[in-house]
Amino acid sequence: MPATKPRREDIKVEIDKILQSLEIDTHTAASIRLILHTNLDRGRVEHFIDSDIRRVGVYVRRVLEHYTRLHSHIQAVQKDRTEQVWQPLFKQLQIWAYNFLLRKGFVPGLSTHAVAEECATETALRILDAHFPYDTDFAPWAHTTVAMTCYRFFRDGTKKSVIPPKSLVELDEQLPHPEDINPKQQNDNDDLLAAMSGLSDARRRVIQLHYLDDVPLPEIASLMGKSTGAIHSLHFNALQDLRKILSKNRDNN
Repeated sequence: MPATKPRREDIKVEIDKILQSLEIDTHTAASIRLILHTNLDRGRVEHFIDSDIRRVGVYVRRVLEHYTRLHSHIQAVQKDRTEQVWQPLFKQLQIWAYNFLLRKGFVPGLSTHAVAEECATETALRILDAHFPYDTDFAPWAHTTVAMTCYRFFRDGTKKSVIPPKSLVELDEQLPHPEDINPKQQNDNDDLLAAMSGLSDARRRVIQLHYLDDVPLPEIASLMGKSTGAIHSLHFNALQDLRKILSKNRDNN
């Protein structure tokens, strides 16, 4: 007779009981509890315990161990977003994406590298807003995120980078071609164009060419005399800057 799956509420009670038994400070306990409840909502806890509620304690301690070891790194990736952290990470995302594409039958070469850089950019944007579950190390989690992003890339059938739905800026919706602008959209477009003035010259030109003139990123690299990787980096950083500028402008209004 198959084991009965424990109820979600019973798992929550067990989580709280285990946390109370651990010698950790109140702030850490609250952070771990939030992570665990989110993981429970997403099915990760149940997948781990495999119907055996006695394994909840193992899972809680696993999350605590990863949190203690990785929290500062996750903060640097998702909150501080320092160049020292993101430069090697973005390079690794490109390598993973490129190898994934090769395994799926893409031909080695510059065109596949361009697609890999596009997927890496999408992955980076997703990582910035993602919930890190702390029941795994960062590298395998990021590697899985690359694979999922590549699959979505194939599914959507597009090579244009977009900001994830949770983000503040929806560039594909809010930066139309000039001939598509109507009076009702003008205020939002003016806000975005004004925000673009706060970008560096190189980043502003990438956004102008890619979203207003509909020029693919590899062609922008040729126009600006830079490598495709450099253009993807400019594109990624420009999107981050725009989100910050627009958020600040809206808070001030």
